[in-house]
Amino acid sequence: MQRRKVFGDSDSEDEAEELGSGAEVDEEADDGTEAAKGECLVIESDSDDAPEDVDFVRSRESALQQVKNVMQQIGRTEQKKKEKRKHQEEKFKEQKKKKLERLQQSRLPDDILDEVATRPKVTVSTVPEETKQPPPENEPIASG
Repeated sequence: MQRRKVFGDSDSEDEAEELGSGAEVDEEADDGTEAAKGECLVIESDSDDAPEDVDFVRSRESALQQVKNVMQQIGRTEQKKKEKRKHQEEKFKEQKKKKLERLQQSRLPDDILDEVATRPKVTVSTVPEETKQPPPENEPIASG
């Protein structure tokens, strides 16, 4: 059986007659429903598959295009991250180079370092002079 929608009051009766006795026409009383406004449902075959195939092809192409756009966006994002990382690495190398130059300039000359290294070591007492007590002079020597 075929089923299709037919719009209009006068056409619905003519359509049902054209399709013959095997056609089924749904009509309802005038109660405000769509069928009462002149819409009739007629059974139709599956010959409308072609537009669905076209819709499928279009939706498939649309989905593929969306996937392609997303992949391109991901590629651009990764490229930006890569450039940012490269720029930051160059910045760090420049900072390290400047720091090494600054340390090299603040370093003592080699001849002074050699002279200090060849001098004999002098031990310096860490106890202050005031805390040292002199030996008592007037004390009797204990004899035994």
